[in-house]
Amino acid sequence: MPQTQESTPPTAACEKSSRHERGSLWAKLKATRRPSLPIRVRILSVAALVGLIATSVIVSISTEQSTAFTAKFIQALGAVDTASTGLPGYQTSDILDSRADSGLSQETRIDRQKSRNQFFESLSNIASQPDTLLINVYAADKVIIWSSNSKLIGQQFPDNDELESTESGKGGVVASYHQVNESRKEQQFIRKPSNLFIEHYIPLVNKAGEVHAVVEFYTEPPGWLTHTRLGYVVVWLACSIGAALIYLGLLAFTGRLGNLFPSRTQKNIDHEMATLLNDVTSVVAHNLRNPLAAVRSSAELALEIGSQDACKNIGDIINQVDCMSDWIKELHVASTSMKGEIGRVDPVDAVLETLRNFELPLNDANVHVEFSVTSSLPVTGHRPLLVQILDSLVSNAIDAMPDGGTLYITINQRTSKRLNIIVQDTGKGLTTAQQKALFRPRCAIKQGGFGIGLMLVKLIMQRFGGHASLATGKNKGTTVNLCFRMADGV
Repeated sequence: MPQTQESTPPTAACEKSSRHERGSLWAKLKATRRPSLPIRVRILSVAALVGLIATSVIVSISTEQSTAFTAKFIQALGAVDTASTGLPGYQTSDILDSRADSGLSQETRIDRQKSRNQFFESLSNIASQPDTLLINVYAADKVIIWSSNSKLIGQQFPDNDELESTESGKGGVVASYHQVNESRKEQQFIRKPSNLFIEHYIPLVNKAGEVHAVVEFYTEPPGWLTHTRLGYVVVWLACSIGAALIYLGLLAFTGRLGNLFPSRTQKNIDHEMATLLNDVTSVVAHNLRNPLAAVRSSAELALEIGSQDACKNIGDIINQVDCMSDWIKELHVASTSMKGEIGRVDPVDAVLETLRNFELPLNDANVHVEFSVTSSLPVTGHRPLLVQILDSLVSNAIDAMPDGGTLYITINQRTSKRLNIIVQDTGKGLTTAQQKALFRPRCAIKQGGFGIGLMLVKLIMQRFGGHASLATGKNKGTTVNLCFRMADGV
């Protein structure tokens, strides 16, 4: 007796093949992946950078506006016309330096002193405010001619870049400090600042456009500090919330991509397998068909003249040759199935042709057919390919009902643009493992199958512009839904 080699279950072979293909694909992806920082670090870095820029802008704008009204008030005081004090043609800023009084008449010196005293008295009132730390008035030669700290009057601080910038540019300069700068000798406050304080240089320009004096103004505005801290909190809170939302959004986005990636990977694998089948099946079918025909003919001759004991073995040879011939025919169909022009097809005629083709097999298998039609409008497709799809599904249904059953075929129109052909059997259905292998190449559902029937159904339906879906369960039968596009002009 010849020994029969045990074959691997189709589902296990499918799963093993799929694992191998996915593993090789992931290996390629890992090999080509570029190293990068974790996404969380990037998001935090961007959020921190935005926060720093925003807070810097807040400080810059706030410091410039914190004492803007005071600066305008001081400049207005310096621009007061001194004609009422007997000095027509002069402004207060022209007479602030008492050293320029030498050589003038007694009356003129008195008028100049009177005008200066009015200006310095106004500065004293400002300096007495709780948020003012120090006010210095510089002459053109950088000597302090008045200060709210009398110890600084008469002193000169030559290395003062802000003061030089103010005198040359005639524009105010603003700077902020968190603590007293020991290198700035002019920062001799009567009281020590408790927090951030601001330094303003306010030029006093006369009618001729000349800077005769500069007011250095230090302030520690508590209201401004409160609003600045509130701005810090709002900015960093907004950056934190924004970073969290971006991160969560990326997680959701990558999660959707992660769910989509395996399906796209499987589509690529299916496409590669279909291309491979088209390349090799024609050659395989041509090279094997003639030798198999010769083997079968020789076996038939031997069957006629052989002994009774040999007839059984010869019959096994003929059966195996027929099985191989069916596989080759299936391969050949796979290589040529996607040929043909797409046009208008009558779905009812296609179903009736399939039922005529399987009239004897259905009777032999004791399978009763119930065919119902609610729409006979033409669909987009190719008649031979559609018949091939239906032949494959009916053949699978017969195999799924070895003890007989009922085959339901329904044609109905769900929408104005779609028509469905539903093929349902009352067979044993499919297991969960078999369902995972559906529509994949090299994954046969029935024992002895080559595993390209349902794959062809999927590929042909995609070429028609439709799709195929399958619903099944163990001992619950199988339902295949073919969804077609309605033909143009319907």
